[in-house]
Amino acid sequence: MNTFRTFFIFLGVAFCMGYFVREVRAAPAPLLWQEHYYFDALLEARDRQSRSESDPNLVPVLRSIAGEALQQAANVGQIDSYVKTQFGSLHYAFHQEDSDASLKIIGLNLSTLGQGMVQVKNNLAYLTVRSNIAFSQALPDPKIYQNALLILAEVKRLQLEVNSLYLDASSNDKVIKSHADEESPLFIYQSHFFIRSLYSLQGEVFALYNSAYDIALRAR
Repeated sequence: MNTFRTFFIFLGVAFCMGYFVREVRAAPAPLLWQEHYYFDALLEARDRQSRSESDPNLVPVLRSIAGEALQQAANVGQIDSYVKTQFGSLHYAFHQEDSDASLKIIGLNLSTLGQGMVQVKNNLAYLTVRSNIAFSQALPDPKIYQNALLILAEVKRLQLEVNSLYLDASSNDKVIKSHADEESPLFIYQSHFFIRSLYSLQGEVFALYNSAYDIALRAR
């Protein structure tokens, strides 16, 4: 009897937890209706037909894009703070008699930071796609215009963080190149991967800014 009672109690708890999880998942981020048909061959025709009316989720989506752009600016700022730490570590390592162990750790850190910038780049590419889809729905509207300006402001903030990161990364790169004879091929590859990741980030910043600017022009 106790076994059956325990079984039914467990079944009830599992049912409640499943219901709770479904309720949590039932509140997704705002989406434009076109995002459900992004790979649909009729997307272009639907866009032309929808120009007479904007998607009701357009303003919430633009706000979410602005919030995500702000988050990416914070991510780049965090990466920049770690890069400054690595700059100090490089000076310490190159003043040691045997710098191999320190350079191995710094190389791994630079590689991790490069992967972080690749993730930021991918996030910005996703935001640009959402912004381009929103552009197809944009109509002259003050709210759409103001939120497009908000995205532009956050992208400008992101650009300032990228500029700061570029200056610090350039300083690191100069120190690394001045001690090329002391570095292993793996360390050189890791430092190059870090710089390439930073360079590739700039294009995605421009793409998101241009997309938001197009929305602002259409909504003005």
